[in-house]
Amino acid sequence: MEKKILFLAGALVLAATLIGSAAVLATNVATQGATTNKATAIEVRSQDYTTTVSTITFPAGNPGAVISLPTNGVGAEVQTFGAATVAKPVVTLYNGASVTYNIWYQISAFSPNVVASENYVVIAKAGACANADAITQTATLDGTPYTTTGTVTTIAAGAGNERDLYLKVTLSDIAGQAGTSTLTILGETS
Repeated sequence: MEKKILFLAGALVLAATLIGSAAVLATNVATQGATTNKATAIEVRSQDYTTTVSTITFPAGNPGAVISLPTNGVGAEVQTFGAATVAKPVVTLYNGASVTYNIWYQISAFSPNVVASENYVVIAKAGACANADAITQTATLDGTPYTTTGTVTTIAAGAGNERDLYLKVTLSDIAGQAGTSTLTILGETS
């Protein structure tokens, strides 16, 4: 009987120690969160540099194909290639702020993974983009958002300083799928 009481007392002391320790540890934990704002002054616009665009659509293609003639959802505007003033981007970027911005692009992975990679190039307003081979900067879409690094695009404020954005995608090997992705413009003042 004495051993049972001693064992029970030991178990109670151990339980009290563990409970007390857990209570002390719990007060040292805090959840953190942080959010950065997007450069909302940068607008994604149509080929005429005035109409806001919210959708870019790549036409259907065979698995593994490169698709380089997307449309932007404003009328029937299709990205076209050619010399300066002839080439037309899928969308244009306009800085409506009063300051110059350095911008980056964040491209989320397509859901489902219908696109293996996306390429982009940003050029000066009405510049030449001879063909799809000129779209050389790669965004690898491996299930996580791709954010451009290294080369930064600078966009001065106001009309006449717009940039042209050309896109192409390489479709994955998955047949019969349609997916969506989000292109976000991130930036800071220069």
